[in-house]
Amino acid sequence: MKIRFLALLFALLSCSLLTIEAKEKTPAFWPKDFVQSFAEMPVQDGGRVKPMASYARFQLIGVHGRSKHLLGDTKLSAPEWMLDVLLRPEVARDYPTFQVNNADVLVSLGIPIHTMEGSGKVKKRDRYTYNELLPGRQKMAKLSEKYRKIKDQDRTVVQQQIVDLSSNVSDFEGLTLLFKFAQNGLNLDATNLMATEVDAEAKVPVSFLFENLNNVHGSTAPIQKASETIQFYIDAATMVALFPPQGDREESWVYPANVINTLLDRNTSPEIRSLNLNRLKLMEAFVANATDPTNRLQALEALKEDSVAGAKRLGTYQDITSEVTFYQWKGLLLGPALFILGSLMVAISWLSPRSRFGRIMRKATYGWLLIPTLLLVIGITWRCILKHRPPVTTLYETILFITAVALILLLVIEFIKRNGFALAIAPFLGAGGLFLAMRYELVDGQDTMEPLVAVLDTNYWLATHVTTVTMGYAAGLLAGIFAAVYILARLIDPMKRRFSRTFYREISGMTYGVVCFGLLFSLVGTILGGVWANDSWGRFWGWDPKENGALMIVLMNLIILHGRVGGYLREMGIALATVFGAIVVCYSWWGVNLLGAGLHSYGFTSGVQSVLNTTYASLWTLIIIGTFVSLYERIIKRLEASHPTSKSSIDRKTKQSPSVA
Repeated sequence: MKIRFLALLFALLSCSLLTIEAKEKTPAFWPKDFVQSFAEMPVQDGGRVKPMASYARFQLIGVHGRSKHLLGDTKLSAPEWMLDVLLRPEVARDYPTFQVNNADVLVSLGIPIHTMEGSGKVKKRDRYTYNELLPGRQKMAKLSEKYRKIKDQDRTVVQQQIVDLSSNVSDFEGLTLLFKFAQNGLNLDATNLMATEVDAEAKVPVSFLFENLNNVHGSTAPIQKASETIQFYIDAATMVALFPPQGDREESWVYPANVINTLLDRNTSPEIRSLNLNRLKLMEAFVANATDPTNRLQALEALKEDSVAGAKRLGTYQDITSEVTFYQWKGLLLGPALFILGSLMVAISWLSPRSRFGRIMRKATYGWLLIPTLLLVIGITWRCILKHRPPVTTLYETILFITAVALILLLVIEFIKRNGFALAIAPFLGAGGLFLAMRYELVDGQDTMEPLVAVLDTNYWLATHVTTVTMGYAAGLLAGIFAAVYILARLIDPMKRRFSRTFYREISGMTYGVVCFGLLFSLVGTILGGVWANDSWGRFWGWDPKENGALMIVLMNLIILHGRVGGYLREMGIALATVFGAIVVCYSWWGVNLLGAGLHSYGFTSGVQSVLNTTYASLWTLIIIGTFVSLYERIIKRLEASHPTSKSSIDRKTKQSPSVA
């Protein structure tokens, strides 16, 4: 009966976790087909051609801290939010868009702080609308300009957040003004300036001016009349490049501002002038028909046609629709929930580990964990296909790759050993790795498929050196997890009298095996890195911080293995050294990127140092605990040696207590 109840409870939890996305309410202002078409519109940003959906996603993450916009009990997708910002800015300015993580930021800007309903207590962190931040906008800009002169590492938390908030507000303002020229038009006095009959002081499209230049009384009067307005439109329309270049794929795409500039330039060829006048009209038609249910999709498709055709001509369109589908795919998002369910299955199997039900649950858990692991591998492979690169070109990707490698190692170890230890660790590691990747994506707020820095721009060495050395990172961290389990087990069982000695031998043996695996790949990866350095920079080794970090991993693994072979390190010593090795891996993987020094000084991310410090503190705490446990055991053994009678009574009690296999 108990087992049936637990199985029913597990099934209910599974259903509730897997239907979370289905319960989300979504607003229906923009039709689905219109949103999907807009999402697949090619644009260029950050040096690469991407779908509008990806551009909107990372713009939203940057200002909102999430990939979907929260509106009470509803959620706007990134393309829906972008449509509102571009086409309904007066509505978007009242959305609680801007994430403020410290109330002191608002105090510094003189902006009223949100309070909790009922209690009246100040909310330390919340999301604010643009209109709420507007009274402090001028002061925010001045403080931001002042704080930007301070080095990143020297800024206080409040100063850094003011700089970030000012940047986010500026980006938001730029997006709301992108199509301002199409929304407002120009005020032209027909009687004085234009031969064409229009109402005096009427607002006309910007394209109207350039279409009728031949009918102007005087060659420059209308442009002089509208020069300030036109210049404002040019300055504002520079957030995202919407149109492909006429040359090859190495040329930059064209911003709306460039379209207007070419029309102002008297030296522009007739062909380019005609092309850009047509683009200007398409943008104006898109804005004019945005809220018209009958014509808006047609206007959007007409605007897209130019960019899609150009992207196809340049050979950059083939991955656009696939990338949209990738970010709409729920595989990676489901991973944490599936791993959490796997941890529940492990816990249920522990209730009766030696029974038939326990054995069946362990097998079911193994099969279940294959699902999120496979989804993670599919996600990594899909990213490789989209980028035409190996899977470790950014720090974000290394988190996914290391998590996948560690999971595969755990599943292989469990298949060989069948002792349940690796199976118990796998769901926690999988969920933790994916949560870390998601958190990093939100903290960094940058496109995770951005073009490579020059030092990494080679597929061959990425596929050999970087992939290999990253597998060494994965092994070092996994060995550290095994060692942490060993130390914590000894903490609750300092004299090895509660658990069987087989239990400790198994964990120590798995730690040793993974350290060997890590030594192989970190050594080969480091050597390949030297070959790459010689090919790129003309020297095999230069004592660069990243190179030193890789060498430290190799040396640490060698110390552990030599200490074991020489008898200097036994089970606890190996565990302590392996945890220290995990600290070395964290430093080499992330720490050196935060130094901002050397030829490998790419990949800096603000906000990561605190997480890294917490990791260091946790691992050092484990080392201190293990050291005290080891000293305690030595003291107890000396006391037992000097009091054999006490030792005999303790042994008798130990024999009566059951051991855990």
